[in-house]
Amino acid sequence: MENEDITQMVNRLVKKTEETISIEMEETDSRDQARRLLTNWANQTESFRPSSKKNTQKKPKTVQYRKLDAPMMVAKKETHRPSVDPTLIMEARLAHVKEMKAKRLERQAKKNANSTASQSQASSVYSVDIPDIESEIQSHRNRVAERMKEKQKEIDGRIRRMQKIKVIEENVAQVIALENEERIRVEKIEQQYEDALQMKLQLLDKNQQLRKTRKFFTLWTSECNFHSDTYKKAAVLSNFRCKSAMLSVWKSRLRKKIQEREVNKLERLLRRNKQLEATSEKMYIENTLRKSLTKWRIKYKASIEYKIIEEQHKKRRDLILKKINFVEENENEIGEPQQIEEPQKPIKKSLKMPKTKIKQIKPNSRMEAMAKRMEEQRLKNLKKAQKEAEEISNKEEEELKQQMEMQRKKKQEHRQFLEKEKIKREEIKKKQMEFEREAQRRKYCEKASQEFRLKWLKLNQLRQWRKILVMREDFEKIAEKNYHNHLLKVAINSMILFSHKQRNIRNHKAEIMFNQYIQRIFLMKWNLRFNNIQEISARVEAVSNKWRVRKALRKLFEEKKKKRKGKYMLASQHANRYILRKFFNAWPIGCEIIREEEERENNRQDLMSKALKFLEELSSDSISE
Repeated sequence: MENEDITQMVNRLVKKTEETISIEMEETDSRDQARRLLTNWANQTESFRPSSKKNTQKKPKTVQYRKLDAPMMVAKKETHRPSVDPTLIMEARLAHVKEMKAKRLERQAKKNANSTASQSQASSVYSVDIPDIESEIQSHRNRVAERMKEKQKEIDGRIRRMQKIKVIEENVAQVIALENEERIRVEKIEQQYEDALQMKLQLLDKNQQLRKTRKFFTLWTSECNFHSDTYKKAAVLSNFRCKSAMLSVWKSRLRKKIQEREVNKLERLLRRNKQLEATSEKMYIENTLRKSLTKWRIKYKASIEYKIIEEQHKKRRDLILKKINFVEENENEIGEPQQIEEPQKPIKKSLKMPKTKIKQIKPNSRMEAMAKRMEEQRLKNLKKAQKEAEEISNKEEEELKQQMEMQRKKKQEHRQFLEKEKIKREEIKKKQMEFEREAQRRKYCEKASQEFRLKWLKLNQLRQWRKILVMREDFEKIAEKNYHNHLLKVAINSMILFSHKQRNIRNHKAEIMFNQYIQRIFLMKWNLRFNNIQEISARVEAVSNKWRVRKALRKLFEEKKKKRKGKYMLASQHANRYILRKFFNAWPIGCEIIREEEERENNRQDLMSKALKFLEELSSDSISE
């Protein structure tokens, strides 16, 4: 009963929520779609935009409509802005158009009434009523604001309803969760009953298996106890033999390892000696080559320096000779009088010797003084050249001395280096001799140690052999004792086997009786368990029937939900299509009305402009008069 009441309550809540949701979704979807279509259309057209210009001539406007490639479908989006119902806007526009039409008719009637009075009063100024457009715009804005407030209130109420629906859905979810918990709890209880039955059956099987194994184990132990002592003694003997064999093997391996180590040590020493000899030979060869190279370099450098010095001496001699020759030539030129060569005239006639002697020309004092000065200057130049030559020779001699000293120092350093190398070689030779002595000593010590080890091993083997002989005598005595004991055991075992057979017969009879007793007890307990299982199965069937009924009801409830959802989706699609059809049917009517309004506004503005012009002309005429 409780479950039925809960299901009824849940069905009622679900129905209410679906109805409210469907109504609100239809309203919101239709309004949102129409609003978005109108906003897009209004943004594309300029008819809904407010005009800022006043009393100006306007060109005739042409409205451009957007071509739709596909039928316009609007996606559903959650918006937090206030909704504007397009149907209300259209109704308001139609009412506004009707009001404007009524006002226009009243104005035309007033104009017709005033036209008769204007004909009689030709001289008077014409009066034209200018409509109050700003007041109309303000009234329209106030209406729009009131409608926006109403829509905001509707949205707030819708939000509250949605919150209530959410609370109801949460309650429904809690009820469903409680039902799931009860179902899980009953399933767990059933599983526990099944697990308990299986555990008890497993315990019975295990008890039977343990009893069987116990039988076989008792028989096996009774047969094995007889041979256990003999097996122990045989095991002791086999262990001793194994240990002795392992000891012999271990000793042989140890000897082999010791010999291998000694051989490896000798090989390492020989290799090291060979390496040292090879390195010493390499060092000796390198030193000899280094010495020969140094000697060759010294000789080569000395020969080059001697050649350079000889060339420098030759150059200096040539320079000195050139300077001396140059000075002598200058002296000769100064001593000889300069003969002035007159231009030779062409001799027309043969020269005649003079009759009288030519008078001797007296020497000029100035010329003599000039000659003396030239000689003095020549002597000074010679002295200067000699001094310069001496200075150059002195410098060259000093440079030669310095070079000789440098060579002497280098030779001395080279000699010291050679002496040091000799000392090093002698030290290396001494070290080699010491190393050879140590190697010989080590060889002698190794030979002595090998001989000592061989003697020690022989003694050790003799001692072990003696021990083995003593152990052999002991083992022979033990074997004799064991043989006598074995004969006694064989005689006693025959008696024991006869007693075991009788005991086994008695045990077999006792086990048969015990098994019969256990079978009776098992059958009694099985009957009791069968009766308990029948009682429990009746309860389980009742519980399972309840749960099957619940599952069937849940499936029916889910199928109903699916059907409702399918119907709801079909209805929403049909409603959307109906709204779109209605909208597209109303679209051309709205476009025609808007066009008419635009044409009327244009006509009204033209008339206003004409009236203003006419008033200006009348005012200008009155002023002129």
